[in-house]
Amino acid sequence: MRGKKSVFITLVVVFLSSGFSTASAGMPVLRFMAGGGYTLVNFEKASDYPDSSLENWDQVNYSFALQALWRMAPKIRLGAEAGWEQLYYWYYIIPYGYSPVYREANWATVYAGGIAQVFLTHGLYVLGGVDLHSFSGDGTALGVSGAIGTEIRLSSMLALPVEFRIKPVLGKGTPTVLQINIGLAWGTGN
Repeated sequence: MRGKKSVFITLVVVFLSSGFSTASAGMPVLRFMAGGGYTLVNFEKASDYPDSSLENWDQVNYSFALQALWRMAPKIRLGAEAGWEQLYYWYYIIPYGYSPVYREANWATVYAGGIAQVFLTHGLYVLGGVDLHSFSGDGTALGVSGAIGTEIRLSSMLALPVEFRIKPVLGKGTPTVLQINIGLAWGTGN
């Protein structure tokens, strides 16, 4: 597992420092985002156990991400995103004769991918992305995301992005994240 993590981190670093900057004018906009919300998930498909045995669960999610975006046109930015996300938790008690079987899982993911941001009017934007999510010890899955948000300018180099994001992760049980994100963006304006 340690080898997979180091390869993943190396790929993220290479991707973030790739040739985007040579294709665009200037430095990237760097954004640190934090968010929280609710995860829609089909527990029965995600766990392979019947919902009747579900004892406890938590669908609150939270995440942290770093984004680097380069201006490609006056209202378009392309870039990369890498982050960590807590998706959901479940706990089952499965009847098995006189001694029940206990199963629990706390699903979190590390992810990286590409994003595109298009400004509709001054400050208001839509954002879309495709990510590869790595689940601890349980493989990878593709994720797609869409967001609508605004950047509140604090200065010529600093902004406060606020967005509503939807992100289905196309894995077992198809967890779909509904999330409010807030962050800090540093770089040149729109």
